Amino acid sequence: MGRKRSGRWQNRPPNVSLSTKAGRTYFFYVFPDGRRASLGLDPSAAFRQANALNSHFASAAGDLSLLERPRGTMRSPRNPLLADVMAEFRRYIGQERRLAVSTLEELDYRLARYKKLWPDLTVREFDTVRIAAFLNTLTPASYVKNRRQLLDLFQYCCHNGYIEQNPVALTLVKAEGRKVRRRHTEQGVAKILSVAPAWLRRAINLALWSLQRREDLVVLQRTQVALDAGTLTVLQLKTRNYKNPVFLEIVMGTGLRAAVEACLGSGISCPYLLHYKPLRMTRQVREAKLHPFAVDEDYLSREFSRVRDECRAYADLRPEERPTFHELRALGMHRYKEAGFDQEYITALSGHSTEAMYQRYLRDHEQLKPRRVEAGLPEKAN
Repeated sequence: MGRKRSGRWQNRPPNVSLSTKAGRTYFFYVFPDGRRASLGLDPSAAFRQANALNSHFASAAGDLSLLERPRGTMRSPRNPLLADVMAEFRRYIGQERRLAVSTLEELDYRLARYKKLWPDLTVREFDTVRIAAFLNTLTPASYVKNRRQLLDLFQYCCHNGYIEQNPVALTLVKAEGRKVRRRHTEQGVAKILSVAPAWLRRAINLALWSLQRREDLVVLQRTQVALDAGTLTVLQLKTRNYKNPVFLEIVMGTGLRAAVEACLGSGISCPYLLHYKPLRMTRQVREAKLHPFAVDEDYLSREFSRVRDECRAYADLRPEERPTFHELRALGMHRYKEAGFDQEYITALSGHSTEAMYQRYLRDHEQLKPRRVEAGLPEKAN
């Protein structure tokens, strides 16, 4: 039982842990429920007591020996459910770290996933094998993000004394890898628009004309539109905790105004510009949403990808290459550039602050053009 040991005390009995302070080694017995009891400083006496306790628990447990069970299978104050620790961790993160709203939403999404995956497991039931088995089911990008999140979560467990070692730390460190998403084409988007439901068409057009991120689009409210003044105001969530948040008052051109008016004229009563009427909805889903008819980020992305694949807009591409809802932002920027708007105008509208990000979004939309050169070296005379 337990991990392979090394060093001076590698042959100590199972369930004995040690701690060295000021050059002195203290021995402890770890009970099956995770509690620890001091065995003193004398290794001979400590090991005799540990062997006696091991024999006691082995005989008491019979064929289903407690000693054969993974440490931590019994819930206790020192070995709580991971679901309970995640609630503590979330409160800690919310209070101690200044994170963007979108970052906190990603954290909530992952914690909800872990709670659904491991509802009844205690903290000490997690080892590197269990964590690695989960991570290895993910794509490279998702692997990196979830490993980082779990590393942080179990480090919190270490700091609170629930475990001594972080089981995530020994998992393989991977790189996200190069993203392979292709850019949208006008033909591809037109094909999606031709079959998309009305609410999704409104979302696509709003994204193309406003150049705003998905997380900003789904929280836009009717009160942010001033039709008389022809403006739409947006506080970009990703920048809310920046020293200089991006707060835009967008003067709507013809295209953006038409997209906004389509949202306002949907006939559905909802404070949010993007909305739809679901055929049915559970109480849990309704309570989790901003409004019963509001569109959340994940649903927007999933439905866009579903419609994209059903209409075979990019059937010639591999699934991981097919452009998502997010790539509409790049196509919108390309449209503005082709229409003659300068870089300063486009970056102000999109909220980008650097030349690198501007070029990154326009990359692959530009057609490679040949550079005219001359091969004018004269022929040498014989």
